[in-house]
Amino acid sequence: VSWSSLDHAIGWKTLHYHARRFYLPLALAARIDNGRFVLSGLNDTHTAVGIDARIRRIGLDGTVRDEETVTASLPRDRAVEMSSLVVPDEADFFYLVEGRRAGTTDYDPSLRIVTFPDKFKRYDLPEATVQLAATAESGAFTLSADRTAFFVKPEASEFAGAFDDASFALLPGETRTVRFRSFDGRMPGTADVAVTHLAATYR
Repeated sequence: VSWSSLDHAIGWKTLHYHARRFYLPLALAARIDNGRFVLSGLNDTHTAVGIDARIRRIGLDGTVRDEETVTASLPRDRAVEMSSLVVPDEADFFYLVEGRRAGTTDYDPSLRIVTFPDKFKRYDLPEATVQLAATAESGAFTLSADRTAFFVKPEASEFAGAFDDASFALLPGETRTVRFRSFDGRMPGTADVAVTHLAATYR
């Protein structure tokens, strides 16, 4: 444990992926405050930005219990509260928020956040199996999971470089493609990539 977000070979640690997200000029942030789920939008650019967000309350088994969409205009250089929802007195669920700029059709992976009502260690997280498959593109891999997996992280420790994204939630039936950015031109194959997620680190 340290404040370093890069390892000795300049590989990206988990912190580095999250830092890239929370330092983006356009970001979402959520918290549980006095029994309410509060979603805020942050705009560090010099122009107003419209943003759409989808808030889903999802059981650990992957079923969607509630869903709400919200649209907001974020003033320049400002953080704005976008939504405030009552947190049900239930167990075994989390909030998944996805965002996109107004006028676009696809949700932006960098605007996707997960919030739990309590500490991770107090949940019986699913024993998910994450599958890794190579694509036709060199250094690109598709990830999928049979159950909900949190902080999914592909690593190719014997290769100099980093994946373009890591440490994200993966829902059952969902796929995510990641690409390795090589520092020296060498690309890993499927056998060279190990995938971890939160529940697998302590079972």
